[in-house]
Amino acid sequence: MELGSIGMFFQISALILCLASVIAYIYAYLTKAYNIKNIGNYLFIATSVAVIIASIVLFTAFAISDFSIEYVARYSDSSLPMFYKISAFWGGQAGSLLLWVLLLVLFGTIELFRIKNMDNKYQLGFMLIMAGTTLFFTVLVSFLQNPFEPARRILLDGAGLNPLLQNPGMVIHPPTLYVGYVGFTVIIAHSFGAILSKDFSALWLKMARPWSMIIWAFLTVGIVIGAWWAYVELGWGGYWAWDPVENASLMPWFTATAFLHSAYVYEKTGKLKVWTFILLIITFELTILGTFITRSGLIDSVHSFAPHPIGYYFLIYIFISAFVYIFMMFSNKEFKSLIKNDEEEFKFLSRTGIVLISNWLFLAISLAIAFGTLTPVITGANYTISYYNRATAPFFMLIFFASGFGLLTGFKIANVVTYKIRLILSFSIAIIGVIIMALLGYTDKISLMLGFTIYFSAVAVLIRTFTSLRKGGKNSLLKANRFYGAMIIHIGIVVIAFGVVMSSFYMFKGEYSVKPDFVLNYNNYVFQVGSHTSVKEQNYIAEYVPIKIYKNDKLLTTAYPEMRIYNSHSSEIFREVAYYSQISGDLYFALYSFEHDGSMVILFIHQPFVSWIWVGCIIMVIGAFFGAFNFKRREQEDNNNKKSYLISEK
Repeated sequence: MELGSIGMFFQISALILCLASVIAYIYAYLTKAYNIKNIGNYLFIATSVAVIIASIVLFTAFAISDFSIEYVARYSDSSLPMFYKISAFWGGQAGSLLLWVLLLVLFGTIELFRIKNMDNKYQLGFMLIMAGTTLFFTVLVSFLQNPFEPARRILLDGAGLNPLLQNPGMVIHPPTLYVGYVGFTVIIAHSFGAILSKDFSALWLKMARPWSMIIWAFLTVGIVIGAWWAYVELGWGGYWAWDPVENASLMPWFTATAFLHSAYVYEKTGKLKVWTFILLIITFELTILGTFITRSGLIDSVHSFAPHPIGYYFLIYIFISAFVYIFMMFSNKEFKSLIKNDEEEFKFLSRTGIVLISNWLFLAISLAIAFGTLTPVITGANYTISYYNRATAPFFMLIFFASGFGLLTGFKIANVVTYKIRLILSFSIAIIGVIIMALLGYTDKISLMLGFTIYFSAVAVLIRTFTSLRKGGKNSLLKANRFYGAMIIHIGIVVIAFGVVMSSFYMFKGEYSVKPDFVLNYNNYVFQVGSHTSVKEQNYIAEYVPIKIYKNDKLLTTAYPEMRIYNSHSSEIFREVAYYSQISGDLYFALYSFEHDGSMVILFIHQPFVSWIWVGCIIMVIGAFFGAFNFKRREQEDNNNKKSYLISEK
């Protein structure tokens, strides 16, 4: 039997088993015959097995270059390195949807065993979301985008993977982003379990806590690696162009960040419960909306798939899933009482209040991005990068201000004198930071304003961290790992923000026509251009030019920008940039063309502090994983923490 037929069999089997599990869960909920739930669980586990086998079959088909399968023939060829053959699995619509299904069943099966001791209705609510979402994606992958569809004609070789995707970043970027997207299905499933079981304590949040932090970290990594890929692969020197698909990943990141803050307040004080549920459903639907933007073809993007009517099915799913969730939420009497409870003993000038203000800011910045991204579908008018920069900059400033104030403001009543000292210290150091920027020649007014808010937030997080360490000692690192994980994340965010501001406002860009032995001077650097050389690799031919980089007459390194022609895309030229990265900035080179007179056109860019973005991402991920799990910390309910006040005199 051919691999395509085997894969098709297990894929259809997964569809039937998943449909049966959904029916079993619905019947168990409506009739309260909770023993039927176990049948649904077995069916879902069987679904997982079928999907895993189907995925292994597709991986195998790529590995052995089975071009009898249309999807393999379209996204691979015999000369493609094995590393990229495996990643071709998610190189197109069909394979990426199968990866989505694979992640859904893996995550669902893991949680199936974690929630086995929970209330029956909680388990049913959780599994209805997981199985229902899996069913939707399995229908898509079985009937609309089938990765096992046989080739119309047998080819001796495949069309090959898009050379832009033959980059290590594209091996990591899609899976990490999908883990971030799919993971929010797990979190919203826990919340739906709480809704059906009418248990609005913090229990469901504690169950979802490891997922919340890790999934958010994966979403962060996916976004940043996508930016890094654009930086090293597209050859224009930037990393973020406010592209619709880039925006589609950023919007749920903002609302997910707001959700994490609300969830923290939910656990600590019992406040912002309604906000937490609302932010979660918005985040979940935005992950599906992002999939629609990527797959519908309605919005032009260098990152999107080819146009296909499959996108409209995601819109239908968004409306149905949102309606069901909101209906079940607000038809619940216990949930309605949460709205009144959230308003009691609530003060805006408190950490809880500042978190609420931050929530509005995160929603506002997401709305501004959504407006620029989706309006062209209706009006046909496209919004430029300048629109996004102008629309988002004020919100970024306010968010960093709110972050600083929130970190300095506690849930408990504290000494107002100490609070004022910390506030003045934060403002003073932020002002000093801005003065230093200006003295070093970084004088753009908007960048100085952004820098001030970033420095203020940075000082606030350092003050909060060191005062907590001084009070709790080194042992508190493990006992309060969730808190310190959050502080590490905040440090990573300000590091990224600094890198974004400096690289965005102070980038130098120049295009030069040069010949061998040409010398280019830039600040304290000297770049010496060599003669171009050809090299043949497994699946492409490259022309590269060595560029020696000197500083103060000392050779630092040699950069090798390339122009490539791939075997499977011989009519196109692809550029591979070269850059020398330092803590103060990158020296970036791209080879644009060869002229008849022997000259070459080279793009040179100096990107100040751009590497801080990648380092900041690593710091954030470390913080997220450090704070995701309990080490030696014992959960305690402190009644004194139930109220949230602005700092006042004792």
